[in-house]
Amino acid sequence: MAVAGGRVVVASGSGLRAVDAATGALRWNLAVAAAGSPAVANGLVYAGLEQGIGAWRLSDGAQRWRTGAIPYGSPSVSSGRVYASAVKAAGPDRHIALVDPRSGAHHRTVCRTWIPRPRRGVSASSTRSTRPG
Repeated sequence: MAVAGGRVVVASGSGLRAVDAATGALRWNLAVAAAGSPAVANGLVYAGLEQGIGAWRLSDGAQRWRTGAIPYGSPSVSSGRVYASAVKAAGPDRHIALVDPRSGAHHRTVCRTWIPRPRRGVSASSTRSTRPG
């Protein structure tokens, strides 16, 4: 969930919707398979999707861009950049992508394989995350 510009934006596997923060009235509803929580910055809503990442205008839900074919999680916006975690469906490679907030163009991969996968017979709580130096 994200709150900005008098709107509350909620993402789910069945859609991305915005309601008026004061009245609860539905402002717009989109049938997209969103994953995680959306982020809002500079009048745009960014959402990770089951296939890619996208941006929509906060005011009316009009799509600005949509890119990618692999699952993305909750995006974050910082210093005019959109960061989104991704998991390639065909393998264990996980990464954080840096995406242009205006066009959706992929700038670069920030880091790879940063989320540990538990080994067979080892609980997730006993594994350590190591970040590339």
